[in-house]
Amino acid sequence: MCCNMAINRVQLLYSSM
Repeated sequence: MCCNMAINRVQLLYSSM
């Protein structure tokens, strides 16, 4: 689950770009 949160954060960052 901890990894899932990290991935979600990365996906959000990518989407912002």
